[in-house]
Amino acid sequence: DAVVIGPGSFYTSLLPIFVVDGTREVFQSFNGPVIYVANLLTEGRGMEAFTAATAVGQLEEAIGRPVDVVVFNCDPPKGEVLERYAREHKVPLTLGAMPDRTQVLEGEFLFVIGGQEHQLRAGEMILAPKGVPHQYLIQSKQGGRWTTTTVPGDFERFVHMMARPAERQALPPAGAPSPEAIQQLTKTAADYGIEIVGPPLH
Repeated sequence: DAVVIGPGSFYTSLLPIFVVDGTREVFQSFNGPVIYVANLLTEGRGMEAFTAATAVGQLEEAIGRPVDVVVFNCDPPKGEVLERYAREHKVPLTLGAMPDRTQVLEGEFLFVIGGQEHQLRAGEMILAPKGVPHQYLIQSKQGGRWTTTTVPGDFERFVHMMARPAERQALPPAGAPSPEAIQQLTKTAADYGIEIVGPPLH
């Protein structure tokens, strides 16, 4: 099962639905994904700075849980169609600054976000805003697994660039990386707008 929200007039059709008593509690107990389908355009002069990320933030505050998936249009209308909407003070909706998220699937983790410590277990999720230093440490002896969602995907491309095929079906030996590996990691991260900070957690 999934919950699909939108599209529609955000402040007059969508958001009022979620202020009904009991709605927030239902969402917090729902185990399936919440999917938001963003509008194609803004809704006039009063929403000039409104983005898809704005909608996600306000929806999450209303329902008391994260939005898991955002369906966003990357091919806005053009030509005469765009000119017609412009006369109504409507422009293509922009994505905005979506929050980066990490959800723990297995194990126990320590996350440090902006200097604040957070203990997470399986099923729990944390936001790591872009530009705020964040670190993690796997604390469970059996290891751990987690998923990370990033927008616009710079971190994903960075990981893809640094990745290499596994030499065997097992985790590599524990230990600090070599100075050469650290230098390569730092350089490649910078190419994707990512700054490696320290010291590492122990």
